[in-house]
Amino acid sequence: MIRKFYHGTNNKSANSILNNGIDINKGRNDADFGLGFYMTEDFRQAQSWAKKLFGDDAAVVSFYADTSKLKEKIFTSSTDEWRNHVYSNRMRKQDLLADYDCISGPMLDGKSVGRIIYMAKIRGMSIDDFYDAVGKNGFGQQTVFKSSRAIASLKFGSKEVD
Repeated sequence: MIRKFYHGTNNKSANSILNNGIDINKGRNDADFGLGFYMTEDFRQAQSWAKKLFGDDAAVVSFYADTSKLKEKIFTSSTDEWRNHVYSNRMRKQDLLADYDCISGPMLDGKSVGRIIYMAKIRGMSIDDFYDAVGKNGFGQQTVFKSSRAIASLKFGSKEVD
């Protein structure tokens, strides 16, 4: 099945992606699903994220991919397995699903989530205390392409600037 994905970024990074390809190592290994190239299937979410981070320099790059040939893990909701995986990546930088090509599911987000994660690392919060502070549910949808095989499956669509 062909799916369309969007990556919210700034114009310089969008042009670099289109001209030079994706460098999977530019990501953070303490993101929700570990190191990889993060996108969403929701254009408005990608656009909102880019505007939040980059203001007038926001851009969205679109891609197409056939994920049926990839080893994909899909979290349909904020399950205990999702919570454990996100906590492990965010707090310990340990990717429990490193052998997957791509992972889709809810995005951990909430008011002051960055500050809470910083404080949680200092205090060594338990998983229950962590989710009490940030909220137990995901917000929005995300897909991370984690392997070179997954990145190779991406076909560039276009760059969109608002």
